[in-house]
Order: sequence, then C-alpha cells, then structure tokens
Amino acid sequence: MSYLERWWRDASPSKQEGLSSLVKNGQLEIVGGGWVMNDEANSHYFAIIEKIAEGNMWLNDTIGVIPKN
Repeated sequence: MSYLERWWRDASPSKQEGLSSLVKNGQLEIVGGGWVMNDEANSHYFAIIEKIAEGNMWLNDTIGVIPKN
C-alpha cells in the first residue's frame, strides 16, 4: 500500500474516484493490503500483523474497502 499511497497523493480527484470505483465494483481487487511486503525469512509476528493492519486501515480510511484475501 505504500506505493499506492504515494500514487494517491499525486493523483487528481477524478483518478482517485476512478480507482475507488474499480475497487468497489470488484473490477480491481487489492490482495493482502499490507503496507509493505514482509521479509519472510526473519520477521517477528508482531511486525507482520502491524504492517497488515496499517495497510488495511489506510485502505479503509481512504478508499472505503478492506481486502478479503
């Protein structure tokens, strides 16, 4: 979500609305929704949960959706 957030900040309101519509209509699916991908070899479970929660909260607050996968 960190790259999507950077795009979102610079996108025009019409582009933001277009992306929101695609996601809400099911034409674009956001999978996982973590803020960043974890280093699977050496991640503490708390860090994994924190990054998933952070990304999901941003998605919910900004686009109004929470990933199902």
